[in-house]
Amino acid sequence: MTDPNKSPGLKLIYEGSVKRLWQCPGDPEALWFEFSDDYSIFDWGKMPDTIANKGRALTYMGAHFFKLFSDSAFWGSLKNSRHLRRFGGDWLKNRFNHDVYKRLEQSGLPHHFRRLTDGEKELAAAEVATAHSAYLEVIKARVPTPELKQSLNHELYFYPHLDDSPDKRASLTTAKDVYRRLIPLEVVFRFGMPQGSSLISRLDRNPEYLRDLGLPAVPAPGEWFPVPVIEFFTKLEPSDRLLSWTEAALLSGLSASSFNEMVELTLDLALGLYHVFAEKDLALWDGKFEFVVEHGRSSNILLADSIGPDELRLLYKGHHLSKELIRQIYKDSAWANALSRAKKLAKERIDASFKDICLHELNQAPDAMSRRERELVDKLYGSLANHIAGAEIFANQARLDELAGMIDEVIGGQSEKIDVLIVGSGGREHALTWKIAQSPLVGKVYCAPGNGGSACESKSQNVEIAVDNFEALSDFALNEKIGLVVIGPDNPLADGIVDYMQERGLKVFGPEQSAARLESSKAHAKEVMTRLGIPTARCAVFENKAQALKFARETQWARVVKVDGLALGKGVFVCDSLEEVESALNQIFEHGTFGSAGDKVVIEERLQGEELSIFLLCDGRNALIMAACQDHKRRFDNDEGPNTGGMGAYSPVPLYERVKASIDEQVIEPIRAALKEGALKYKGVLFIGLMIDDRSPYVLEFNARFGDPETQAFLPRLKSDLVPALLAVCDGSLDQVRLDWDERYSCCVVACAKNYPQSSSKGEAIAIASIDGASKDAAPGGAGMGNDIYIFHAGTKLSEDGKLTTNGGRVLAVTALASHADEAREKAYSALRSVSFDGMDYRKDIAWRIATKCHSR
Repeated sequence: MTDPNKSPGLKLIYEGSVKRLWQCPGDPEALWFEFSDDYSIFDWGKMPDTIANKGRALTYMGAHFFKLFSDSAFWGSLKNSRHLRRFGGDWLKNRFNHDVYKRLEQSGLPHHFRRLTDGEKELAAAEVATAHSAYLEVIKARVPTPELKQSLNHELYFYPHLDDSPDKRASLTTAKDVYRRLIPLEVVFRFGMPQGSSLISRLDRNPEYLRDLGLPAVPAPGEWFPVPVIEFFTKLEPSDRLLSWTEAALLSGLSASSFNEMVELTLDLALGLYHVFAEKDLALWDGKFEFVVEHGRSSNILLADSIGPDELRLLYKGHHLSKELIRQIYKDSAWANALSRAKKLAKERIDASFKDICLHELNQAPDAMSRRERELVDKLYGSLANHIAGAEIFANQARLDELAGMIDEVIGGQSEKIDVLIVGSGGREHALTWKIAQSPLVGKVYCAPGNGGSACESKSQNVEIAVDNFEALSDFALNEKIGLVVIGPDNPLADGIVDYMQERGLKVFGPEQSAARLESSKAHAKEVMTRLGIPTARCAVFENKAQALKFARETQWARVVKVDGLALGKGVFVCDSLEEVESALNQIFEHGTFGSAGDKVVIEERLQGEELSIFLLCDGRNALIMAACQDHKRRFDNDEGPNTGGMGAYSPVPLYERVKASIDEQVIEPIRAALKEGALKYKGVLFIGLMIDDRSPYVLEFNARFGDPETQAFLPRLKSDLVPALLAVCDGSLDQVRLDWDERYSCCVVACAKNYPQSSSKGEAIAIASIDGASKDAAPGGAGMGNDIYIFHAGTKLSEDGKLTTNGGRVLAVTALASHADEAREKAYSALRSVSFDGMDYRKDIAWRIATKCHSR
């Protein structure tokens, strides 16, 4: 590296840019440098830079991306990106038909980065990061300087250097009749609207701006757009200023065709970045580009800015990696305070440049960061470069999987791992245990009381405490310093376990008792659906058999009988005749089969169609869709027999994609609006049971917890860490979370006792033979079996001698993942044949609708 102890004005070679440098006072190993309007490849954010790895990492990432974008094969392959299907339909198809994209596909991206060479030899990407004598050479460009004018009490800025007259062009020529000018615009692209985005306040102030962006509806914070949008800001004025497209076109100094080319190039680059980052499990929210116009024999638009967390907002495991994160380090420093004063002065004065005011305020010597802060941000940049571009030079840096904890430490959050307590003993709880135990944020997982499967998961331990013993559960959580409690079953939620634990100072995932009434009282749920305007079946509520039966006799559509309270999924009767209605009412009122849960009944219209289950995470103000599943409630094949807790499920559901727009408009958006306005108070997961009748959605029920067996079906598809999402629900920051899903199909088949649901199985030995492709080190009784096959336990228990035995009606569920639905189904049934216990039974037609492609209308 060039000696940092020399006078200001050094060329920064090894770190990747051209700046004026000073030694950091008191620390000869660190440098800081002045922000300058001199045009450069990297925008350092107007902050003192004392991070050795930052410039090196951004240099490497810049070289990596510029080289990638220069490759025409990259643009040709982009059409087949599975990550871009989010922006499907005609919009995405049209992106690949315009002239700009065709040029990219033929010759790659023109940019201002000159490839690094060592004599005649072009340096490889890895050599760029390690070469001490090479540097990232940048084609220089003229920077226009705005002049401030006063007119009608408005600040208007003029850019005299945008004059492209022959005389002006001749004076700016740099070589061979070519000159280059920085276009004084920041071209911002947005794939969504995360919390903290400036777009939130702009839309609040001016809802009509939505039309200018081309968005169909006001997005909620944390929501992703159906297509990317573009905004323009001034680049060189003292403070950011949003421009209309007309003003941006004028200030750009470009012809109409060149301006449109810049817009098209922005969208293509944004999609390319989105794809590359998604391949690395990083979600790209938004970012900005700057461009140079090159005049000469022909005009070119060149990319001219950095590609990294300085100018992009990335999401990794629920954490934003962006300039805002780095600024957390500076927010209370003398440097930050001085910079704020400089910005304020710049707005008030027109006789000095922003740079001059900054230097005067800072007295050319900002405070140094602490060594600890430098090391943390150093690791952040190094880890990102290593993960994104595979730079061997950063091989000893922290892995990206450790960044979440590192970021928490940077911003003053929790850096140590947390222990988690899961309350429940079913298949859903085993699936949650399996998934949560994978999180790098989690130390140990306890499951109370758990089952044979949760007892065998890594980092997991069963605790013999009943789900209704709130005091003992809370005492255990406090004694063990549990960081998060996750409630699985419905009964403790209905009885107020969340309220009880929160009063004792615990962080709990699940709705409070009043919110859980959406499940514990079907009559209440119907009232809420009606109040929010959510489509649902017609119904009536009764507290005695005589009135209910009279209503059913007088009303031809009333053929579904539901007990009002909780009944373990068995309190619903879908009747074909009036006689069946009467039989159901006899069970409820005469025989007391469901106890106090049957003190009240809801009689509903029987809808025809296909059922669908959707899971919605809610943090009190925001909602995030998790996944869609299709459950199979009836006990026997061909959807015959009594209702059960669920005999199997599959995900994703093609039906959902066909009716998604209607569900969003008629079901999800009313819920989101009610949360935002305070008309619905709910924190936890909201299970929405739907009937799709003639492509119209009707809500059948709400559940206040994860479904069973749906959870066993969709969790294997979740690529993201689940824990940040659960914590975000508790903390009210769900708008900052995005979940990434495996696009493959999952099929889950439940193995049950022969006489389920009338009776269960206890104490029978369970044998699980080896499954082809199973990993040899799979824990006995644990979920992971290898080859994308998982066995989730529900009614199982470990005997005193460690043998696996039955302990319930639904004993276990086998889930398989595969690229095609038929393949997933075949894998699940094949694996199920490796499981046996006395009296074992299961449905043979799980996922039959998708297997036969016999979907509802």
